[in-house]
Amino acid sequence: MGFSDCIDRLKNRTGPIIIVGRAGLDLYPLPDGVKTAEATHFVSDMGGSAGNIAAALAQRGIQAGLMSCLSTDPAGDFVMAKLAALSIDARLVERSTGLARTSLALAESRTSDCEVVIYRNDAADLHLDAGQFSALLEHPHKALVITGTALSAGNSRRLLLEQAGQLAESGLPLILDIDYRITAWPDEIEAAEIYRKILPHLSLLVGNDEEFEVLANGTGLDGLSYARNLASDGLAILYKMGASGCRILAPQLDRAVGIYPVQPLKPFGAGDAFLGNFLAGVLEGQDVAEAVQTGAAAAAYVVTKRGCASAMPDTKTLHNFMDSHVYQSAEIENYKS
Repeated sequence: MGFSDCIDRLKNRTGPIIIVGRAGLDLYPLPDGVKTAEATHFVSDMGGSAGNIAAALAQRGIQAGLMSCLSTDPAGDFVMAKLAALSIDARLVERSTGLARTSLALAESRTSDCEVVIYRNDAADLHLDAGQFSALLEHPHKALVITGTALSAGNSRRLLLEQAGQLAESGLPLILDIDYRITAWPDEIEAAEIYRKILPHLSLLVGNDEEFEVLANGTGLDGLSYARNLASDGLAILYKMGASGCRILAPQLDRAVGIYPVQPLKPFGAGDAFLGNFLAGVLEGQDVAEAVQTGAAAAAYVVTKRGCASAMPDTKTLHNFMDSHVYQSAEIENYKS
C-alpha cells in the first residue's frame, strides 16, 4: 500500500484518467479586481473542479476524460465545446433534460473580499446514471478521480458509494479530492459520514487542512492526526497546508514539500491545478516529492491568472515558471523523510 502501489497501478494501466464531478460555466467580472456588482462586462471560462482537473491533465499531454452530466441547453453546450477544444474525452458525459442545469459561477478576480457565487439548484452533474458506471468498467481507464462534491447528493452519491468497491476490485485506482464546499452539504456531520464510507476503496486521498478537519468530524481528532492515522493504515495522502506547503503521508512517511510564493490575482483554482499536475508528474516519472513540487508550481501559476480551465499551464509554460520563480522550502522541520 502507499504511494508506490498507487503509482505502479497508475503507470501499468492504459486509457484516460477519468474525473467525476462538476464542470460548468464560469463568468468573471471585468476589469480584474472589481466586485461583480461593479462589472462593466464579463468573460467566460469552463470551471468546476472536475472540469478543471481534466483541463490541467490535458494541458500536460495526459489523456483525461470527464464523467458528468450537463444540461441540454447553451450552458451545457458551452462546456462540451470547451472539453472538445482541450481534447478531453467526453464519452462518459450525459446530457440531462428537464429542469436540471449545468452549474453557473460568478467568480471575482481579487484576493481580498473575493466572492464566488455558484448556482447549483438541481445541479445536472449530480444526475449520473448506472450506464456510465458500466461503461467505466467495460473500457480501460488509468484511474478515477472523484471530486468530493460528487458525493454530496443525488444519483451521483448513491452510485459512487454502490460502485466504489467493484471499481476498486477491478484494479482501477480511486483517488478522492475531498473538495468540501459548505453550500453543497447539509452539514459537516453528514459530509464526514459519506466521505468515510468511500475511504476503504481509495488509493490516494487529497485535501487541505480545513477539509481534513471536516473528515475528522466526530472522531475527537484534529485533521492532521486523523490523516496520519489513515496513512499508518496504508492510505497514500497529500495533505495540503496552503502557504506552509504539503505533507506527503503514507506508512512510515511524513515528508513536507514547499511552495512557489507569488502575488495572486485570485484565491481559487489552485487545488485543481495541484492535483492534475501532481498526477502528470508521477506519470512522467517524477518521484512523489518532485511531483508534489510540480503541483505546487502549477497551483501558484494558476492563482496569478484569470479563470480556471484556461489558466492551466502547458508543460513549457510550467517549466518556464519554475525556472523563473524561487522555490520556498516547507516551513516544517520535524518530519521523517
